[in-house]
Amino acid sequence: MNLKPSAALTFGMRVGLLALMVLGYLASAALAKGDAVYSFNEPGDGYSWSFAVPSIITTTTSITSFVTTNIVPTGTFGSIGCTSIDSVGISDPAGPTPIFDTFFSGTGSCSPSAEGLVSFSSPINSFGTFTAAGRTLTIAPSAGVPEPSSLLLLGAGLSAFGVMRRYSLPHGTEAEVQR
Repeated sequence: MNLKPSAALTFGMRVGLLALMVLGYLASAALAKGDAVYSFNEPGDGYSWSFAVPSIITTTTSITSFVTTNIVPTGTFGSIGCTSIDSVGISDPAGPTPIFDTFFSGTGSCSPSAEGLVSFSSPINSFGTFTAAGRTLTIAPSAGVPEPSSLLLLGAGLSAFGVMRRYSLPHGTEAEVQR
């Protein structure tokens, strides 16, 4: 491909701009996800849970789908027969004293439903770690993973950049001889 220097520069700038646009798209796609992961640990009573939601919770809600749950068999709730965490009720997370109420099910004294109530002394409406009497709640952004189509687009763009760069070199240069 025999291009004038000004045309080659313009072509190179176009390819570079395209590469920047693709990288910008991938970066914004990962940042736009914005999921929040809530993780709670109550070592005294021996239970923990975590769940993911599309954004930080700011209104009263109930969670019934978890990423992980754990009840220590020798903990307070495990020792009375609780075997699963059914839901977490979150009351007024943006208020001055938000409440997280964990509901258990199982056998023995746990039946029909036991609950673990935790009250925090400040609003819980941002990313961070919050504590209340030895209990810890962490709200963290989830790690974004690019979609396969985005990675394919990035790979195709970089490949095209390499091919165009190869053919834009003048014939007889050292790079041409080494091929």
